[in-house]
Amino acid sequence: MKFFFIYTLFFIILFLGGCSPTNKFISFKNSSLTFNTLQNTKKQDFVLNEKVKALFFVTYLNNTSNDFQSEKKEYFLVGAYLPDEEEQDIFKQSYTITLNGKEINKTKLVDKNNQLFKSIALKNKWTKYYVLQFSSFKDVYDLNIKVSHFLYGNLIFKFVK
Repeated sequence: MKFFFIYTLFFIILFLGGCSPTNKFISFKNSSLTFNTLQNTKKQDFVLNEKVKALFFVTYLNNTSNDFQSEKKEYFLVGAYLPDEEEQDIFKQSYTITLNGKEINKTKLVDKNNQLFKSIALKNKWTKYYVLQFSSFKDVYDLNIKVSHFLYGNLIFKFVK
């Protein structure tokens, strides 16, 4: 009887231990910044001959944090991963990015220790992230980020102010 009790207790502990949370989704931190960046993020790929040449993640930052709310400037976080390239800098790889046809005013590479980087819900260690600043448009509420490459074509990311 004692033998049966010990084994039953062992299997109950083993079963309940198997139901403990894992760290599989640890990157989804419970913060409003992470939630807001996830809501304002879009992803698209450049594909050539059924092979992914580049992955782009674009987040409209003006809607995510008080740090980026501005009536004169539009801020976007752009992440890019180029699987076939040694150099991961999108601007050295002939990619151009415009907002409703306007060029970028300012580009800043995001440091991996930055709070903004830590808030990115869908990130990987190979992607380089940039904060892009554009001039704002008066009375324009549809924002279209266009990523272009001379060989792969164009990607359009649509956002609403």
